[in-house]
Amino acid sequence: MKYPPMFSFFSSSGVKCLTLCCFALVVIFASCKKDGKPASELIIGKWNVSSQYYYLQVNGKTSTQPIETPSGSYYDFKTDGKVDIKTGSSEALVYNYSIQSGNSILFNGTEGQTLLLRIISINPGKVVLHNDLNQGRMELTK
Repeated sequence: MKYPPMFSFFSSSGVKCLTLCCFALVVIFASCKKDGKPASELIIGKWNVSSQYYYLQVNGKTSTQPIETPSGSYYDFKTDGKVDIKTGSSEALVYNYSIQSGNSILFNGTEGQTLLLRIISINPGKVVLHNDLNQGRMELTK
């Protein structure tokens, strides 16, 4: 089969064609820009505590142990740096929070207590937070 002159490059060698296609894919993927929002913007809003568990890795094996989560538990992150935290039937407590280096949330209580939770993953519908101190994990959903 004869190809028009502009396609002669493709018909001359399958290796050349494959090389060009791979190069084109690399250029396309490299030029794609991730338009993801920073954690400080994604965290804003009310998040329900969907699960809590201990997350342990021993000898390369991962195990989890659930932690009872009272129904109605939530974190409501405000734009003014405050978060309402409600666990179970008690009233929501208000803490200050700040995002640290884009991958952790520092909570500060009114009586000087602090807690640092590492952000494992965050997207518009789900956040996974990890407490290095007790190896606890929490999943929040909108």
